[in-house]
Amino acid sequence: MARRTLNTFKTLWERHEKLYTEIFEKALIKLSKKDSVRGNEDTISESLCPILHNICFDLNKRRNCEIRPPAWEKPVQPISKNELIRWED
Repeated sequence: MARRTLNTFKTLWERHEKLYTEIFEKALIKLSKKDSVRGNEDTISESLCPILHNICFDLNKRRNCEIRPPAWEKPVQPISKNELIRWED
């Protein structure tokens, strides 16, 4: 059995960029359809967390692969609105 050669780093990085650009585009479209999005960058990021998680979860199922949601800067990334409330304490 012949070994499969790996793509160049440039090719792998371009695929990575394309994937996460697609994920963020979908997330921003969903976010824009919600109630008016106003506030500072942190508020928008908090609103995006559960959306990004759901999009990655759906892509995982459809593509049969593991796509990690972008990491949030807190110790444990929230995946729902209820979990975001914990961080406000």
